[in-house]
Amino acid sequence: LGIKGKIFLSKNPPNTGRIKTILEIFPNAKFIFIHRNPVEVFLSTRHFFNKMMPHLQLHQVDQDILEEQIIKTYKELIHDYLNQKSNIPEGNFIEVRFEELEQNPVKIADTIYRELGIPGFNQALPLFKKYVEQTAHYEKNIHKISKSVLDKVFKEWAFMMKKYNYKIPETIEITHE
Repeated sequence: LGIKGKIFLSKNPPNTGRIKTILEIFPNAKFIFIHRNPVEVFLSTRHFFNKMMPHLQLHQVDQDILEEQIIKTYKELIHDYLNQKSNIPEGNFIEVRFEELEQNPVKIADTIYRELGIPGFNQALPLFKKYVEQTAHYEKNIHKISKSVLDKVFKEWAFMMKKYNYKIPETIEITHE
């Protein structure tokens, strides 16, 4: 909880690896780790950078370098998370599978509120339901990945695939470029 009864919420992926620092600043911080299939994380991150970077960059970034950076950064970030999560006090931490959150967002939100002891779920429920209704027709991006890049991702992130029991998604198209 934050200052004067306000709650500070940070949805900032780099904070995933900053648990010790966050706990130094906010000793009673609550943590929600939403994990997602690593292959989808890679594809989504690459898509994000390919959409955003042309508007922000001074020069074009080589696609191979971008992909290597995504692989390296995620691997380091998740290792930091896995090494630090044991520092979180009991009752202040929950892990949620992204796919379950997508399938039943209101139920998962209720679980998060209950397990973390966050008050106000019943007051927030109408807002959750409204948001779910507004986003009901959202269509996810369809991604393609070359077999060689998929092999790199799978090799470097196999620890995460194994830990959270993920497989290569059936929804992606694997090319043989």
